[in-house]
Amino acid sequence: MAVCVAVIAKENYPLYIRSVPTENELKFHYMVHTSLDVVDEKISAMGKALVDQRELYLGLLYPTEDYKVYGYVTNSKVKFVMVVDSSNTALRDNEIRSMFRKLHNSYTDVMCNPFYNPGDRIQSRAFDGMVTSMMIQARQPRGSCVSWLSLGIAEKVWVGALATHMGCLGLKSTGKEGLKGPLSSQWPRRRD
Repeated sequence: MAVCVAVIAKENYPLYIRSVPTENELKFHYMVHTSLDVVDEKISAMGKALVDQRELYLGLLYPTEDYKVYGYVTNSKVKFVMVVDSSNTALRDNEIRSMFRKLHNSYTDVMCNPFYNPGDRIQSRAFDGMVTSMMIQARQPRGSCVSWLSLGIAEKVWVGALATHMGCLGLKSTGKEGLKGPLSSQWPRRRD
């Protein structure tokens, strides 16, 4: 599972850092900042090949006993760092790459916002919601559903995530009538 996601500016200061277990937040900040040395080494090792390369995924930066740190860099030298729980063996390299692409697309949306000043901290709700859903997807075991209520996620994000994963529960929305499916008796009907 992804336990920390960070966006680091070209000048190596954080634009956005989000970690799931808040009691270890300082530990994850330290891991992100120490990974920047590895990112710089990989970028300088690639040299001019990086300019020609379209895929900017750096791969595994370094593993620790409990976590793996992955990196991604944009053409404008903004760095994305993701710390993943190493006990999650179901997470493959191509899934991490896909998560970085989603993060990059969402970052691009933030940069296209006319009210965002480049270089400021990212405070976009849409970006934060995307990171939250990405962390939830990374937590979700294959072939089963997550207990969304136990994660303590804000209602708006929970509803969006539930709508995305309703197929996992075998439910279909029927508008005003509520939900139909094998577990429909457990869900409240919508009252208008």
